[in-house]
Amino acid sequence: MVPASVMASSADGLVNECFSETYMEARAKFLEASRTASAEVHSLEITKDAEGSYTTDIAIVRGSGSGLVVVSSGTHGVEGYAGSAVQLHVLDTLKRAPVKPTVVLIHAVNPFGMAHYRRWNENNVDLNRNALHDADNFAQLIEKDKLRDTYYKFDGMFNPRRPPGCFYVHVGIWFHMAFQIARYGLKALKTALVAATYTQSQGLFFGGQELQPSHALLRAFMQKHFGHVRASNVAWLDVHTGLGPCGIDVLMGAAEDAAEMAQICPVVPGECAGFQTGFGRSTEETIALRCGSPDTGGLVVESRGKVDQSAGYDFTVGIMGRDEWTRELFMPSSGRTLSMTQEFGTLSNIKVARALMLENVGFHHDRINHEYWRSFSRDAFYVRTRDWKRRVLKRGMDVFEKLVSRAEAVAGMNEQNKVAQANPAAVSA
Repeated sequence: MVPASVMASSADGLVNECFSETYMEARAKFLEASRTASAEVHSLEITKDAEGSYTTDIAIVRGSGSGLVVVSSGTHGVEGYAGSAVQLHVLDTLKRAPVKPTVVLIHAVNPFGMAHYRRWNENNVDLNRNALHDADNFAQLIEKDKLRDTYYKFDGMFNPRRPPGCFYVHVGIWFHMAFQIARYGLKALKTALVAATYTQSQGLFFGGQELQPSHALLRAFMQKHFGHVRASNVAWLDVHTGLGPCGIDVLMGAAEDAAEMAQICPVVPGECAGFQTGFGRSTEETIALRCGSPDTGGLVVESRGKVDQSAGYDFTVGIMGRDEWTRELFMPSSGRTLSMTQEFGTLSNIKVARALMLENVGFHHDRINHEYWRSFSRDAFYVRTRDWKRRVLKRGMDVFEKLVSRAEAVAGMNEQNKVAQANPAAVSA
């Protein structure tokens, strides 16, 4: 039996190897791990400024089977430190234990946000509200969105026009939030945030008014390299942090996948909150509801009620880890991808919201002191304790391995179907 002290030392070593403190450190580790795993590496330059270039790096580890497992990190910038660590753990494991599906690791979808500990990208856009294929979707949300009124109820608190003083940062903001919650309800506040705004360009959760370079470049890359792959053979995991109890993860995705995901990722008390469905409607249906199609009736935003990890997402569109977006990157009319978000809890909803408000006002109105303001968002989305990091690696790897097993099973069934179609007589016999 391996002594407990040796196991703990090994776990600490893995944590040190996989986690980073800066985007540049994380990128260097990812590129080196990709090299040692004999992965194909591609780099997409997203933007650049006086401080340097910001790239999304993609590692492809070819498998012998037909399945494809994609793990993406950093869609929300500062949240990328957890996803980057999971990807490094995956690469280290694949060196010793190859798998049949091809594995694609997309590092830092939002590299600017990751480098500056922001949730938003270089244009202040939330990439996880921006993944919309149709330009008309943006036009409707800009011109007709009924949720605009809900968002603007909180706008003065969400988006101050000047940097607050020390008293407000540490005391006043809590009273301000308590007043707004008492007035409008916590569920309404969360809905206003997670449903996003498409008009407040300097605001929290700005979904943008056109498709962002990160999405356009990544979509073109995936279509070029994997456009021949059937969508039904793809599992896509997008790793995030921020929602839920500290160190507890939840899987969120489409209602159509609930039964399968309940088997793949069941609830484990104290470890995993299981699978929650945040998307009961299609993007077109949700936009019609938000923008007033005659067929959808009135829009009702609940002010109070249960506020779990998926609360408020009924009205959210533009999510990258959603089948409606990901399936368009693969063979046309070839089924659905199994797409999901894995969310690791950090702080309470209120503390996370406070951190986002403070970082954002600092970025827009006190850029010279942004290093101070961004410390709030860094600490809200990246819990730098041994226990939290170990939980991220353990659960991230567990979900990855289950998706690999699922991809292998799907590939096996596809092969059986091909044999049956080629030789029906043998099957009937």
